[in-house]
Amino acid sequence: ESLGSLQTRYQDEKLQKFLKEATLMDPRFKGKLDEGEAADIWDRLEKAAVANATAAVEQPPIEDPQADRVVDDAEMKPEKYPRTVQKSALEKLFEDEDRQLKEDAASHTAGRVPSITEQ
Repeated sequence: ESLGSLQTRYQDEKLQKFLKEATLMDPRFKGKLDEGEAADIWDRLEKAAVANATAAVEQPPIEDPQADRVVDDAEMKPEKYPRTVQKSALEKLFEDEDRQLKEDAASHTAGRVPSITEQ
């Protein structure tokens, strides 16, 4: 469809801007917009990108309200029941093989005579 029929079909100004931006960035529609309109759209996109990037950079760091809090000895003790780390699916799948490899490696290094370079 041509841009003229899109303008009659989609009356909302925000939607028209979006469609023109999409048209400009899509290589299949290169040359469908006149140069002046394309320059205006690129300008608008560049300003939006710069504003978005600077807004992300200028955000103040989030302060932890408990950062200055004094920690007593009771809080420093390790947990009575330490949390277990959830294993991934691959870790669960190869758990037996990994255990066997670790045991083999430990027994191999325990009964092994050091080489000349290691002595």
